This record gives sequence, structure tokens and C-alpha cells, in this order.
Amino acid sequence: MAGTFAQWQPEYEARGIPTFPFTASGDRKRPSVRGYARMGMPASRQLSLSYPNADGLACLAGARNKLTILDVDAKGAEGERLLADAQRQYGPSRFVVRTGSGGFHAYYRHNGEGRWIRPDKQRPIDILGGGPVVLPPSQGAIKKYEIIHGSLDDLVALTKLRGIETPLTGLVPAPVNDNAEPQEVRVSDVDLRRVQPGERDDIFYQVVARLAKRCFEGGATKGDLLAAARAKNGEFPIPLTDAEVVAKCDYWWRKTVEGANRFGVAAAGGEAQRSVMMDEYTFTRVMPLGADALSLFMTVRMKNWGRDFYVANAMHAHMPTPGGGSWTLARFKNARKALIAAGIIRQVKQHNRFAGEATMYQWG
Repeated sequence: MAGTFAQWQPEYEARGIPTFPFTASGDRKRPSVRGYARMGMPASRQLSLSYPNADGLACLAGARNKLTILDVDAKGAEGERLLADAQRQYGPSRFVVRTGSGGFHAYYRHNGEGRWIRPDKQRPIDILGGGPVVLPPSQGAIKKYEIIHGSLDDLVALTKLRGIETPLTGLVPAPVNDNAEPQEVRVSDVDLRRVQPGERDDIFYQVVARLAKRCFEGGATKGDLLAAARAKNGEFPIPLTDAEVVAKCDYWWRKTVEGANRFGVAAAGGEAQRSVMMDEYTFTRVMPLGADALSLFMTVRMKNWGRDFYVANAMHAHMPTPGGGSWTLARFKNARKALIAAGIIRQVKQHNRFAGEATMYQWG
């Protein structure tokens, strides 16, 4: 049977990310080859043949692969709390990994960040905008690296870290709006021929989202979406690669079919809003549970569509209240207990503090 690197190299290549074999299972993490920083896709492909039994793989963070990783070097409940706090500060990540030692990696789109080790000396968190990053499902020191939120397809649609600027030295806090979402622009008003490379990804992300919705609702196919997206990409002064176009089409077609594509859905004020959809069956099950259970359901649902997720105790401090402040832990536990008892959510992995594993849930 092929090793982890040989088996997963094609999966990351399909998302435009060249990888190389990496050893993360021993006392010292290290690449298995030299010159990995200069390797492109052909070299990565060749390495999958040369290292058929390698049990780990990695890629480079930074501008080339458009990746910045928020690295939480804490385990168990403490790591989970730090991860929740960090995502509240920097924005939610669409792709989160539990590392082989029990910590967490939250992935974001690169926006000029460097490799910042402990920018806040009070928290065991690094921001990795460069250097090697071990990828799931590599074998780590204790266990395999594991995707706990999102899928590989989400790597082509990551959001940027928010609330920071990126000068040559350190981090500079900027005002943060905890309720802010990536701003939706009216792409019909944008002349793609004048879009610069630094703006191109965000604009094209929304172009494909709208095209996918239009194609799906009009009875067109995924092939029609790809043809339309390629035509739009050709309008840029410097087009994206075809692999990037295909990856974004795959991502948004899947999101649209799942009913999770909300681009173009406007509120009364005219601005696009993130929406939480609830079918009639779920509505009739959640409403009788009371306002707290409904509020917790909506909060969790807003960020988790059909994937495993946390409902950690640390969330109680971030639950919204009409007069400000936060929920008590007892109030949060009662709301979670009601959702579990009604079968709205169910445990799929029990908390294990010795292994650094938090309780995971799925939608019932």
C-alpha cells in the first residue's frame, strides 16, 4: 500500500499545492529532501514515485501557495479555547487541522504575513506566513494530522486574516469588528481588465460564486460554469492558472448544490448577509427547545455546514446577548444539553484530555 505522501500528493496537486515528503513522527520534524523551496508540481509528482513509503507530507506557507497558518501550540481544552479566541480575533478559518501532537492549525489566505513566532508573548500562537507546514493526514509525534473543520476543497477559498497589518516588524493590531464578514462587492460593476493581481483572487472568488448560482438555478451544468469562469478569467490582465479556475469552480459548484452559496442574497439594506438556512423539519424540532437552544443552534450552524464541529464550553463567553455581556457556563451547558437530547446534534468523538482530543459533534 502506498505511503501517505504518495497517496495524498495528487490530492493536493489538484488544489494547486506542490508538496514534498516530510518526517514529523520522530523527535525532530524535518523535510525528507533538499531544495524543497524551489520545487514545483513536476518535481513534487516525481517525488511521489521516489518516496512511495513516506508517512508525511508538507508544503510551503507563503505567497507561492497563498497560505498563512495560525499555529496554536496548546492541547486539549486550553488549545480549543485559544483556537476559538484566535478565530474570534482574526476571523473564522474554513480549514482547521488538529496536529500530530494535539495542537491546531487554522489556515488562511496569505496576505503578506511573515513567519512570526509568538508575536504575542502571552499566548502560544505562531503565525506562519512562510516555511514548511506539515499537512494532513501525515503521521505526527503522537497521531496523524487530522482535518477537523472543512475539506481540502476549502483550501482554494480561504479568507485572509483580519485585524492585523503586516509591516516589516511584528504585528500591529487594527480595529476588529467581531461581526464582520468578507465584504461582498458588486462584481458586475468591476472592470476585470483593470484588476491588479493583489485584488484578483478576491474578485474572481465572488465572480465564480455568482456564476455557479446562476448556472445551477438556470439548469446549466458544472461544465457550463467552468466555461463561463474561464471566459471571465481571460479578462484579467494577468489571468489565474487554469488549475486555480477549475479548483474554484469545483468548490463553488459543491457549495451551490449543498445550498450554502449565499452570494447575491441581500438584506433590506441592500448589503449581502450571511444566512442560516433551516428546513421545516429542523425548525419544528429546535423552536420548542427555547430561545437559548435556538440561539446556540444558529451560532453553530452559521459556521458549520455538514461537517464535524466543536460546541466547546469556551464558547459561552462569546454567545451574543441583547444587553451585551456573555452567557454563564451553566446557561451554555443547558442549551447544549437540550440540543443533544432533542437529537439536533450528537457526539461523534468523546473528549480525551490525555490524548489532547476535544469532544466533536455532528448534526443529528
